[in-house]
Amino acid sequence: MENDEETSSGQMMDEIYANGDDKQPHKPIISSGEQLDVEAYASLYSGRTKIMRLLFIADRCDSNPSMQLEALRMAYDEIKKGEDTQLFKEAAQRIDNRLGPNYGYDSSWIEAVERRAEQRKEKLDNELNAYRTNLIKESIRMGYNDFGDFYYAHGQFGDAFKSYVRTRDYCTTAKHIITMCLNAILVSIEMGQFSHVTSYISKAEQTPEALDPVTIAKLRCAAGLAHLEAKKYKLAARKFLEVGPELGNNYSEVIAPQDVATYGGLCALATFDRTELKNKVIDNLNYRNFLELVPEIRELINDFYSRLLLIVLVASFGAYLLSRNILTVSFAPKDTHEAQVQFALERGVPALIGIMATTRLPYPSRSFDMAHCSRCLIPWGQYDGLYLIEVDRILRPGGYWILSGPPINWEGHWQGWERSKEDLSSEQNTIEAVAKSLCWKKLKQRGDIAVWQKPYNHEHCKKSRKVFKKPRFCKAQDPDLAWYTKMEDCLTPLPPVSNITEIAGGERAKWPARLTAIPPRVSSGSLEGIIPDVFTKDTVIWKERLAYYKSLNNALNDPGRYRNLLDMNANLGGFAAALVNDPVWVMNVVPVEARVNTLGVVFERGLIGTYQSWCEAMSTYPRTYDLLHADSVFSLYDGRCKMEDILLEMDRILRPEGCVIFRDDIDVLVKVKTNIDEMQWDSIIYDHEEGPMQREKVMVAVKQYWTAPAPAQTDS
Repeated sequence: MENDEETSSGQMMDEIYANGDDKQPHKPIISSGEQLDVEAYASLYSGRTKIMRLLFIADRCDSNPSMQLEALRMAYDEIKKGEDTQLFKEAAQRIDNRLGPNYGYDSSWIEAVERRAEQRKEKLDNELNAYRTNLIKESIRMGYNDFGDFYYAHGQFGDAFKSYVRTRDYCTTAKHIITMCLNAILVSIEMGQFSHVTSYISKAEQTPEALDPVTIAKLRCAAGLAHLEAKKYKLAARKFLEVGPELGNNYSEVIAPQDVATYGGLCALATFDRTELKNKVIDNLNYRNFLELVPEIRELINDFYSRLLLIVLVASFGAYLLSRNILTVSFAPKDTHEAQVQFALERGVPALIGIMATTRLPYPSRSFDMAHCSRCLIPWGQYDGLYLIEVDRILRPGGYWILSGPPINWEGHWQGWERSKEDLSSEQNTIEAVAKSLCWKKLKQRGDIAVWQKPYNHEHCKKSRKVFKKPRFCKAQDPDLAWYTKMEDCLTPLPPVSNITEIAGGERAKWPARLTAIPPRVSSGSLEGIIPDVFTKDTVIWKERLAYYKSLNNALNDPGRYRNLLDMNANLGGFAAALVNDPVWVMNVVPVEARVNTLGVVFERGLIGTYQSWCEAMSTYPRTYDLLHADSVFSLYDGRCKMEDILLEMDRILRPEGCVIFRDDIDVLVKVKTNIDEMQWDSIIYDHEEGPMQREKVMVAVKQYWTAPAPAQTDS
């Protein structure tokens, strides 16, 4: 039984196969201003299919009269090479005397063809009767086959089908049966009877002798067309992908190799997941020969694999939420997904290279309001739910986890996912069990999406440990440590509460008040030396400093000049908070060497960030940030690692003509300037915003756009 998943990918296009009856309304495939080489396109086909393709083009380019008439002219000429008078009349009617007297209604030609047809039919009938009388099976088979060819040439497909099928009773070899099946398939395609197509493909494949490669390729194409007509796009993709290079131009009366590339490629894009696309299309050496014939499809598939899926998994969801004033952090693995992160950042969407493996994600506990996974292929139920336990650690009390894709709604997709019902059901049951053991509440499952919510506190959860022996509550490790820190298969306990209705860790203000309200981690006194008064003053100071920066670098006043900003030593996130009304986002880095771990405060303000040691490379692509802010970075790392190494990493991640704002002791900045001058950066050191008597200074640098000189030419 075939699954509706094959049809759930939506309407890929109104029609991508023009053979046969065409009774459905269509959108134009050719728009004004576009020009198709009609002659080159028609040369890919032969016989009736060539004519039907030309008429298809003519019907759908009313906005391009010259192309329409060219297609009609070629169709008219092709029809007159045959004997289908009814098709000729239809073509002449469509031309409507627009091509001159040589392309009008030729009644004498029609009469001559019909006269010859009557004579030919009478002759065939007499011959067949003679063959029947003599009981010569091969002659009878040939007689019916000739009748089939006759009716097909005259557009009488029903009679042609009956004649071809009658030959079956007189077939004496497997080759005869295959010929009969191929003829029946050809006529069935013309009639749009794809159930017959499927039936005769099966009959051909059941012949006792091995099929030759060309015949196999033809049958695969026919099967693909049948699935395509039935809107079973995944099955269609599989059949087209199985077509061998032996097809060549041997089936031009039905399909061209370019069609195999187009139909198979589009169907695969519509229904295959990323892994299937890589294994079954991109790495398919045989199919690559077809894709080379249609570079547009080849590039579309490659772009979809390396980038477009980013629009679903990394970029577009984040971009969608950014437009609603919601900050996101997307991450993708370091292997085949690297380009996704680069493309997201180039779109101006926050993203990092990352993976869920054995170490914690580089965020403190209780950081995110929501975690979202769409077909991310993470084995959530395995390893005693280790990865869901990590999601629980970074979710805030009352936060949401959204899962879209396998195994959710497996009942409707199990065949398309090529997995058994039992396997998918077991996977979902395992995920449900792990979520329940974490005290999450399943709020909703609709279609392919399921939503769970983390509890606001752990009062009930502590009592449930009598039922759920695993995971136990963690005891020793700091929940905010997340730099080379191993994941633990224990539940991160939420801060204690005084009653069951209280939100663990303290309630946060709603946005945008959250940005300047005292964060719970500060008000609770959990950060050494950071009290509410310090936080408030820091917010005010950074507003003043930003105004000063804008007076030094006028580009900061130009909306759109910068988009992706990186604060290399964010502290409480004051720099990012001061920029809240500018069309930028800031990735706030709290160095792991910082005296106080303040990244939790950054997230509680509604900002985003990550841990990082600037003695190491950052998990991002080259040239992905427009502006870097380095506040006391080099003083912090003095004696820890080389200044040159940090500057080279900054150069790597900064885009050409990007800006760096340094803030540090004057002696440090002088050393930095010496190095960046060698790196061909332009820089100017300015006084502190409070005046020249302050040892701390500000330096604004711009990375120049330059390329290495061409290698010297030597005389040979």
